[in-house]
Amino acid sequence: MPKYSYAKEFFPPILRTGNFQFRPGLLKASQSLIRTVIYNARWYKPPRGVTGYQDAVTSRQGRQIPIEIYSPADIDERAPCLIYIHGGAFFFPLTNQMRSNGCYYAAQVRARLIMPDYRLTPDAPFPAALEDCYDTILWADQNAERLGIDKDRLILIGDSAGGCLAAAVALMARDMDGPKIHMQMLIYPALDRHMQSASMAELADTPWSANATRQMWDLYLANGDHGMPGYASPLQAEDLRNLPPAYIEAAEIDCLRDEAVQFVEALRSAGNLAVLEVVSGAYHGFDVGRRTPGLLSVLDRRCEMMREFLLKAVDPKAAATDFPVKNVVPQENSGTRRCG
Repeated sequence: MPKYSYAKEFFPPILRTGNFQFRPGLLKASQSLIRTVIYNARWYKPPRGVTGYQDAVTSRQGRQIPIEIYSPADIDERAPCLIYIHGGAFFFPLTNQMRSNGCYYAAQVRARLIMPDYRLTPDAPFPAALEDCYDTILWADQNAERLGIDKDRLILIGDSAGGCLAAAVALMARDMDGPKIHMQMLIYPALDRHMQSASMAELADTPWSANATRQMWDLYLANGDHGMPGYASPLQAEDLRNLPPAYIEAAEIDCLRDEAVQFVEALRSAGNLAVLEVVSGAYHGFDVGRRTPGLLSVLDRRCEMMREFLLKAVDPKAAATDFPVKNVVPQENSGTRRCG
């Protein structure tokens, strides 16, 4: 594997998918192990000053969707709501690092956090996960008073596969006249089922590889896109108009990098506010490692952007430069902005 210039501010990558084959039986076994033994939500201890509990959303079809809710102490009775759709290639469950990042956002932004435990592949391909995530925002909107959230200040967060789901939820909410989404924050999102970007070819053997990405999409779309290509793969959406303002973060050394850049360009072309940040020296999943000062600076940047979007009356036609992030496109691994 070629050596890449990972930023010293981040803990070096541990996971290297390379040519690994994700066997359905192995995935199911790992899902069970993670949920019941390794990262069981009942054993997770939120950081000091944050409390949490488990609940369930009743879907439109009547099934129960497990969720986790976390709240910092002494927040407003009608607090902003962060709905964090976790990553994991559509087949890995929630981990404690994802919970920790979500609780960090909630504490810094002074918001309630809802994390849906959506259905996973290979047992539940598209559109199962998307339906679960959309039903979660419907439930949050319908139960806003009981939950103590301001339904007009709902932020969607998604990383990796969760970024795909968050972007698709925003599209669905627009198309179905659903809950108002104040902002979407997509972190190194997977957005293109066709995998045709330059970075997918140039950075095919980075820690999260093109081979792993291809298997992810094959499992997720095992039954096709059901005639909904934009919901399955947001870069294929024909109409991107009238979507929530977006903050989109890409990792420089990531085969998915250019999908984020292309999605920002497409959102802007459709008349939306979209802010891009490319974190130089970062790899896919760099934020699930040890909490180094560099990583904390990235997490703080995300929180800063959420606070900025919440404080400002965001005009969809506002310029991205109105927000304190440099908008950069990596060219031959140079010219990118480093957080930290």
